[in-house]
Formats: sequence, structure tokens, C-alpha cells
Amino acid sequence: MLNNIYFLTPELLLILVLLIILTHGIVYQEKRQEIISLNFSLLALVSLIILFFSQLLCPHNIIISYSLLCVTPFTQTIKLLLTISTTIVLIFSRTVLNSKKIKEYEFILLVLLALLGMLLLVSAQDLIIFYLSIELLSLSVYILASIQKNSELSTEAGLKYFILGSLSSGLLLFGSALLYLFTGETNLEGIFNVI
Repeated sequence: MLNNIYFLTPELLLILVLLIILTHGIVYQEKRQEIISLNFSLLALVSLIILFFSQLLCPHNIIISYSLLCVTPFTQTIKLLLTISTTIVLIFSRTVLNSKKIKEYEFILLVLLALLGMLLLVSAQDLIIFYLSIELLSLSVYILASIQKNSELSTEAGLKYFILGSLSSGLLLFGSALLYLFTGETNLEGIFNVI
């Protein structure tokens, strides 16, 4: 088990970076705003590059299945694509954030939380982890949809997205409950074997 923790290094690294950004942002929120935002951008980009190379260096011919997470060559490839796309989003969003007067550390924190949700969603092997990772991703994107505090359109978009997301989350939970009722399993392999 401890030998296989290497395959979960991207998620653990991302959690560590999120904790650093969150702690640093809370402590130094009012002081030296420009220096801090530059540090957040650099930290996020460097961590995404390290994340990319840690995923690239993992062997792609090994299938590791825990009871909750599964690492396969396909999931590794999807995680690489997600990391690349998140890096591109962070690079191109810098000019927009400065023009809209959005706090950069909040935006970076939310984007990295959404990336963590996506990485966990790709590796999910259990309905509970599947649901929790979708919720982590959704909650981050709800806030990102309404990040412009002074815009009515942004607030309306965030509210509409939240209402539709809550409805779909309820339907997903209902479907998962029905699957558990009929199969007695929350693990996707167990459900597949019963069906």
C-alpha cells in the first residue's frame, strides 16, 4: 500500500499547495497585496509543472486499484490533460483578473480546488468518492461563476448554476441510492459484477 502511494502524489501535492495558498492568503490578506498575488501565481504555476512531471514519470502500464481510487494508464492521461488545461487557464487569466479587480489568490485557490475535484473524479472507483469529487468541483465552479461581486449578471449566473447543480446533485444521489439498494455495493467493480 505504501509503495503505491506514489501514484497518488499529484493529488497529495495539490492538497499541500492548496493548504499553503489558503493559509498564506488568510494571514497576509491585507498586507503587500501585489507581492502576495505574484507569489500565488508563481506557486500555482510551479506546482502545476511539478504535478505534470510527477504524472508523466509514473509508469503507465500499471493498474492499481484501491477500494476507492483506481490508477490506470487512461486516468493518468486524462490527469495530464487536465493539468495542462488548468495551467493554460491560469496563464491566460492573469490579465483578465487585473482588469476586473478580482483577488488573484481567491481565483487561483478556486481553480486549484476545481482541479483537485477533477483529478479525484477521474480516479474515482466508488460512488461516494465520485459524488464528493463532483461536489468539490461544483462548489468551486459555483463561486467562480459569480466571482465578480459588483456584477448582477455574474450573481445571476452563479445562482442559476447553483440551483441547477443542486437539482442534478439530488438526482445523482437518488440514482446512487437506487444502485446501492439493488446491488448492496458502492464500489463500481462490485456493482459491475452484480449486474
